[in-house]
Amino acid sequence: METQRSETINSTLVADASHYEALRRQHISDLLARMPENVKRVKWPVERIREERQQRLRSLINVAKEKSPWHRDRLRDVDADSFTEADLEKLPVMTKADLMANFDQIITDKRLTLEMVNAHVSNLREDRYLLDEYHVIASGGTSGFRGVYVYDWDEWATSTLSFRHAFLPINPLLWRLLSFRPIGKGFVNSKTKKKKAGKPQSKGGAVSVYADIASHMSHAVVNSLAYPFVDREYPATLSIREIVEGLNSVQPESLSAYPSILYQLALEARAGRLHIAPKRIASGAEPLLPHIRDAVRDTWGLSVTNFWVTSEGGCLSWSCGKGEGMHLNEDLQIVEVVDENGNPVPPGTRSAKIYLTNLFNQTLPLIRYEITDQVTLLADEKCACGSNLHRIDDIQGRLEDMFSYQGGVIVHPVVFESVFEHYPSVVEYQVRQTKHGVAISLLTNGPVALEQLERDVAEYLEKSGLHNPEVSARIVNRLERTPGVAKLKRFVPLASNKPEMASTPSVMA
Repeated sequence: METQRSETINSTLVADASHYEALRRQHISDLLARMPENVKRVKWPVERIREERQQRLRSLINVAKEKSPWHRDRLRDVDADSFTEADLEKLPVMTKADLMANFDQIITDKRLTLEMVNAHVSNLREDRYLLDEYHVIASGGTSGFRGVYVYDWDEWATSTLSFRHAFLPINPLLWRLLSFRPIGKGFVNSKTKKKKAGKPQSKGGAVSVYADIASHMSHAVVNSLAYPFVDREYPATLSIREIVEGLNSVQPESLSAYPSILYQLALEARAGRLHIAPKRIASGAEPLLPHIRDAVRDTWGLSVTNFWVTSEGGCLSWSCGKGEGMHLNEDLQIVEVVDENGNPVPPGTRSAKIYLTNLFNQTLPLIRYEITDQVTLLADEKCACGSNLHRIDDIQGRLEDMFSYQGGVIVHPVVFESVFEHYPSVVEYQVRQTKHGVAISLLTNGPVALEQLERDVAEYLEKSGLHNPEVSARIVNRLERTPGVAKLKRFVPLASNKPEMASTPSVMA
């Protein structure tokens, strides 16, 4: 009887995997068909960009008023057909708290509910569609307050295409051939440390080092539609030693990773432990600070291609390598750069936050959605690459979230996010480093199995190289704020044990 049950389960898993793969291959085919036109948009004239933004903005407002009761009330005095971008500032701001408190009244496909979406995310172990159509992204962002974002079939393809500079070097004649690559990409799982099944990949391909969180934007994009363009992945939750060993083995031609990981890899190369000679290096999802750019350039003689990526809108900007800063995807998103009071700031002045209007997502309309990223617009000068898309400076901030332990063990914050994504009742959190582990405070809206959560975190810490970690978790009524700091700090390192990257200005210093 047990054997029969096992065979039934295995057959179901095979059928599910086969169905998913058929969907994904069709999705990749659709994306590749759109790619040539998407690349042409980079060189659109200014007027064409404005026309596209106007058309998309009016369409978004029309759909929001028609299908979202929450937006219908919020936009009741707005005439979508005559609405212009200049009118945006008259609309109220939308926050993550608004989104999560009113999710079922905001989503425009009424088959979808917050309960359904949270259940889908909680059960994700690898990329999967919801209702054969949707992708769901979950993120705590910079605040630690959980948000979930839904993209339909076309919107997910557009989100992938927003990583424009990643596709520009690819020969168009190869695009369609790439969609027929074998399924077995090398992916090292942070819990098993073994490659997933699949034929070995040749050396010299594209390698990424990001989260192994199925609902994380970077992981989901790579494992769904961008899959043909990436040969191998190493989770950032692995120890730096294991990542170095993997990179030495595969000798990547192209390397993409969190800036904090790139810096650690530059240090490893400087120390003589990492022996690779990539031709392209890219980063995203964290601030790319000047000393990290310098470290990469001094180590490998390369400029870093930087991407500003959000769960709410995909890739918002990317660096072309020809001029200063990063180009905004102005045909896909409207980014209002504002001060702490919501007033526009001029070029050259760093903002306190932005208001994002995602022009291509009509499933979950985000209109003037507040994101607390600090952005600096650059002067309105045409870039040497020929694009008319406006540019911003690299997103700045402070990489203080890495935990450094005795023995050179460094733990990336994605370790904790990898666990918390499976606990939908955890709506906000704070992780404090201790001498031999971490102490976790949780804000919840439902029951949480604390002992299991502690075991899950301990397992990830062990895989990151911290032996016999001590983990404690508790549910609290409020999270502690650092004195003198307005923004809640989600990850609090020991003051006497900060990671090397927080204080070292350059790998060559």
